Amino acid sequence: YMVDSKWVFKVKYNPDHSIAKFKARLVARGYTQRPGIDFDEVYAPVVKFTTLRVILAWAAARDYEIHQMDVVTAFLNGEIDKEVYMSLPDGQIVKLKKCIYGLKQAPRLWNENLDSYLKTQGFQQSLNDAGLYSRQTGTILTLLRYTSTIWQSSLSQWRERMPSSPPSPRGTR
Repeated sequence: YMVDSKWVFKVKYNPDHSIAKFKARLVARGYTQRPGIDFDEVYAPVVKFTTLRVILAWAAARDYEIHQMDVVTAFLNGEIDKEVYMSLPDGQIVKLKKCIYGLKQAPRLWNENLDSYLKTQGFQQSLNDAGLYSRQTGTILTLLRYTSTIWQSSLSQWRERMPSSPPSPRGTR
């Protein structure tokens, strides 16, 4: 059994509405995949919105920077853990070695790839939120992951100026 595929075409425009470039992307028709045959799991944890709001609130209250990064080809980096064959639009049949957009297991495999890399770099995954990673080497560095978007913040400044107790809503302790 094979997964079907199709071409998705898009026109990118400049700010003055002139055509900047034409883009084409080959995507799998993931809805043709069968559970247990083409994939086993699709779950990929992401940061809880509560965690994201807390980190953003701390940074905003203390005027700290948070950097956002979008991994453009994130889902193309996962190594496929099952044999998946795909039928190309021209009729050829290929065996996929890496993920392609549209596969149901692509987010989970990207998560496994990123998770193993972050752990080799000394990051620890939070027990309370699977989308939160931190590393402490003199400074505390946090990473928040939501699908292919990563937010990064250094908490070293926070520790220096962090009050012993959280401020009250009126700003007094």
